[in-house]
Amino acid sequence: MTRIGRYLGAALLSTCLGPWTTVMGQGDCLNEIQFPGGTITPNSLGQVTTISAISYEQEYSHITGILSGAEYEFTLSSGGYITVRLDSVNGPVIQQGSGNVTVLTTSTEDLFAHWNTDENCGTASTGFTTTVQLLLNCTPPTVSVSYVEDCALGAYNILLDISSTGDAGTVDVIVTVGGFPTTYEDIAQGVFDAGQFFPGDNPEVVVAHASDPLCNIPLGVLAPFSECPIQVACLGAPPVQQQYCYGNTESRSWLYQATSTGTMRLTFLSGGIQGAFSDSLKIYDGQDATAPLLYEHVIGNTVDLSGVEVSTSGGYLYMAMRSDDFTSCADGGFNITEWVWEVGCGDCLLPAGTATFATDCPTETFTVTVDITSLGDASTASVNYIVNGQDPQQVANLGLGQTVIGPFPHGD
Repeated sequence: MTRIGRYLGAALLSTCLGPWTTVMGQGDCLNEIQFPGGTITPNSLGQVTTISAISYEQEYSHITGILSGAEYEFTLSSGGYITVRLDSVNGPVIQQGSGNVTVLTTSTEDLFAHWNTDENCGTASTGFTTTVQLLLNCTPPTVSVSYVEDCALGAYNILLDISSTGDAGTVDVIVTVGGFPTTYEDIAQGVFDAGQFFPGDNPEVVVAHASDPLCNIPLGVLAPFSECPIQVACLGAPPVQQQYCYGNTESRSWLYQATSTGTMRLTFLSGGIQGAFSDSLKIYDGQDATAPLLYEHVIGNTVDLSGVEVSTSGGYLYMAMRSDDFTSCADGGFNITEWVWEVGCGDCLLPAGTATFATDCPTETFTVTVDITSLGDASTASVNYIVNGQDPQQVANLGLGQTVIGPFPHGD
């Protein structure tokens, strides 16, 4: 929604539900309109986080990911009045002032910063920059993550490249699997192998500062975006189901391999992809992007992927996506939702063929020529068709070559 449209919506809401009271006396300001629409998480390494470059002094912002016992500084570039409330938009005021305010937290409850022109809760519709910063009294470690995969074993190792221990001599590495933490103490600068893990272990890793937990680096659950083929069992086994919420500026791929002779089928159960710009999704009948194309998302419209279904001619299926700089599942743009799909494998090879139409204008009829180019792993194939929703019809025991069905009147 544009800035004008957003305020029109708020005005209509106030008309229907009754206006909020913005002026609360000296300070204690309470605004009705949230901007940005989502939550903002301060940078955990103490860098300044821009809340918005166009905050109006009649709005509030929702800040999450708060650490207990930490100091957060809020700024408003106009020098206007800032009111910080705890836990909810109209929660208790814990700090307020002009230009910038610092809040000392005692819990992890969310913070709500209200922006106004002055302590009388004046309002204005000019955009100013608002920021929040976690103030640290220590220097965090610096670490990057890489993986080594063992495709044959189905395992991976986590390698932590600790390029700096911050302002401490060493760090601790805490690895939690299944709720049980293991602590590796006094790790010096260099590459540390955090161990071997298997899919489903979901190891949660923290690189801990030697003396100040506010300078810990929580890396979250670490697992590689595997380059190993995902094994899909055939012979009546349940399909492999996966889900993914793609973000901005991403490039990902998935390779599936049947465990025995069979045809794989990929079906999207839900999810969407942005279509107005350059987000891409392609599915191939083979091991990589040189194989025949089974599906391609066409740029132009945001697409609901539900019901997209493709089948392979053999034992491999490759899917690749690419996203641009904005509008994705991760940022919530265009209401794009998480992808959920499944890949199954039947214990047979599908037949293949094409269909073409031929029109006979004098008789106002048409025929359909079905060219069977492969029988799969069967000795014959059949052509099944339905006319105008009536009972299914079948031409059975067909070999390779062309079969003509019809004629049908125009309109059938």
